[in-house]
Amino acid sequence: MLFYLGLSSETVHSRESLACLFWQEADASHSRGSLRQLLRRIKQKCPALDGVFRAEREQIIVNHSEIVLDVETVLKALDGAGAESEFLIPPLELDEFLADCRGLSNALDSWISITRNRIETELCDALMAKLDAPTVPLRQRIQSAQALLNLDPVHEPSCRFLMRAYAEEGNQSAALRVYNDLYQYLADEFDVEPSGETIDLVAKIKMGEIGPAKSIAPAVAEPLLADTTPEIFVCPFLFGTESGRLADLERVFRYELFANLTSFREWRIFDIEPARRQCYRLEGIFSEVGEEVILIATLKQEADNRVIWSERFQIDFENWQRVQHRIAQQLCIAVNNGVSSNWLNKCLSNGLNDRSVFDKWLLAQSLLQEWRPGKTDAALKLLTEITADAPQFAPAHSWLSSTENIRHIMYPGVLRDQKLLEDSLRHARLAIEIDPLDSRAHLAAAWSCAMNDQFEVSRFHFERTTELNPNSVLTRMSCALGYGFLDDLPKAVDLAEDTRDIARNLPPFLWGYLLNIYYLDGQLEKAVQAGELAGSAISNLPGWMAATLWELGDTDGARAAAREFVRCVTETWCAQGPPDTNAIVDWFVQCFPMRRMAQSDRLRAGITAALRA
Repeated sequence: MLFYLGLSSETVHSRESLACLFWQEADASHSRGSLRQLLRRIKQKCPALDGVFRAEREQIIVNHSEIVLDVETVLKALDGAGAESEFLIPPLELDEFLADCRGLSNALDSWISITRNRIETELCDALMAKLDAPTVPLRQRIQSAQALLNLDPVHEPSCRFLMRAYAEEGNQSAALRVYNDLYQYLADEFDVEPSGETIDLVAKIKMGEIGPAKSIAPAVAEPLLADTTPEIFVCPFLFGTESGRLADLERVFRYELFANLTSFREWRIFDIEPARRQCYRLEGIFSEVGEEVILIATLKQEADNRVIWSERFQIDFENWQRVQHRIAQQLCIAVNNGVSSNWLNKCLSNGLNDRSVFDKWLLAQSLLQEWRPGKTDAALKLLTEITADAPQFAPAHSWLSSTENIRHIMYPGVLRDQKLLEDSLRHARLAIEIDPLDSRAHLAAAWSCAMNDQFEVSRFHFERTTELNPNSVLTRMSCALGYGFLDDLPKAVDLAEDTRDIARNLPPFLWGYLLNIYYLDGQLEKAVQAGELAGSAISNLPGWMAATLWELGDTDGARAAAREFVRCVTETWCAQGPPDTNAIVDWFVQCFPMRRMAQSDRLRAGITAALRA
């Protein structure tokens, strides 16, 4: 509990969320009682924590200013270590991080995996920055390489750096020992050999081509094996003008870009060009014009060198550091859109028997985003095929879960089915078990828990979703809508508007999400504007529009929207009974997992009045 409260970025934790997190399988009364006992024991055994954690009736408040985390201490030391300063790397064993706490709940297991991954990524990024900086003394670069190997024994760039450094010092035996350790570990754990680049390097060391006062240019790495998912090669960025500060800026931005690109689990990202000619190339050129930085980024299809997308950014030097994260986000969103649409077009042109698992999954996504019963049936068939043929393909389980969560929305007249919602939760948990770092799995779990009225667990998974992938427009907007239904409207509005600004062009159904959020937040004029852009992209959106216009006092507009709502719903009505006013309203209101009943009552009153106007 103390680890979780200390490492979490949140300041306030509800007792309900902590009880659900640590005693997931227990009923509410038992879990709350267990939490009370634990907090009592902490207070008795750890009096020094009185100023750090404050237990109130409904929540626990954390004073993070009183907490020192060893990992932050190490990161700050790495960041501040200059040419003359020492920094020590502890023997980090992240595989053992909170290992004894696993098994308490699926949610806690996923949080441990995410936190471990975040810490490892931050440490690796900091150490790689040291390793790649030629101005850092060799002694510190060697320490960084050794620390990287502590984190990942098969981190081949670190192995190659140490091999070369030891060989150039004349210590050939130490260089070969590094290689032998890598070779043995790969053979024992993965039954594979080191990459071609590493093998070439050890051959040159054995032949004496690398030794004191000798050096060679880096060899081209052996290409990785391809699979059926898109591969993106991030080319070394070019420079339109010679500038030392441009080189420093590009190196940092490149790491920022990789950090954002790797949050998408459906791609394979390469820093070394893969052999396959079916990959995508992300190219860029930096130029300096006065006190401004110009970046032109281009995405190409490798097979025919066709340009899929290109964009130009022009930023003041003094502002670049402040906005580079946002630029990296915008690049990731553009790359995601370009690769997805290009790959989808290719898989649509393939015959049914030629489609890979990834092709079928991407096609199922596109069908579900049309929000039509017939398309949903086709998507369900594809996803079911995938889980049968490739049961360890986590994205299929995530989307099956998501489809079950919205089945009652997709099929007008169909009410929530508890069995289907339980199946949804099962698929979501399985997806997290297969890949605890997949944002889609946590997004599915968040909506499954919300539909099952497990609102605090739902919030936990929404938070993990945005933490794991802050660069997917669909993911961010879905989380924003989720926060709206959980009645955290400031967070919902901030996330939705920030996503709208990053994305620039939203598809109509995502404008529908904004309509929902603005209505719940009482921003009715903005809700109308969003609703006009959304249209009837989802059959229930005219119902939201009718309720919004009714509250604004626009009786004629509300009546027209209500008629459009009835038309959209009755065209695809799936219930056995007729679509009369009462049946339509009952179906409409139960679609959404409102945490606060007053919002459901408000929506019911608005749509009922508009239908009867």
